[in-house]
Amino acid sequence: MRLFLVLLGMAGAAVSAQNFPVRTTVSIITPSPYLENYAEGNNLLVTVTLVDNRLSYEGLLQLNITGDGFTARTRTPVQLTLNRGVPVVLRGPQLSPFFDLNNLEVEGFAIDNTVDNGGRLPAGPITICAEFFDLNFPDQAVSNTGCGTRFVQQNNPPQLNLPFEDAEVPSLAMGQP
Repeated sequence: MRLFLVLLGMAGAAVSAQNFPVRTTVSIITPSPYLENYAEGNNLLVTVTLVDNRLSYEGLLQLNITGDGFTARTRTPVQLTLNRGVPVVLRGPQLSPFFDLNNLEVEGFAIDNTVDNGGRLPAGPITICAEFFDLNFPDQAVSNTGCGTRFVQQNNPPQLNLPFEDAEVPSLAMGQP
């Protein structure tokens, strides 16, 4: 009887999972409190793959950024053409339209605060999610919501508190105690 219930539960989970023609993943490699850093180098990787039987798919890629007290969404999604089984990996400058402060709809805290802080986000957890939408039906997501979560914090540089001002520090030669 237990085996039957386990199998029934597994079948129910498989039935409730939705199969999307497009798969998205987000990997935050180097977290940063500055939005512009996600559009540089390999700090963030967004992978979009067509896993359906069709040969190609044209659509729009949308990013959402959430954190403590704010949500930001790409105002103008980026158009992509996917080919079956060929992952499209976006990184660095390819992601700059998603992190341009002029291309973000922000709720929760004023964008002026972010601009005044040099683009710095509040400290805390940040989640970046990607979704792919059909080009002809831009309100319909045709992918999973791929997300990456990291904790961001602005650390100040360390301040030396020793030796005290005007104190002489004896030099130790190599090999001498």
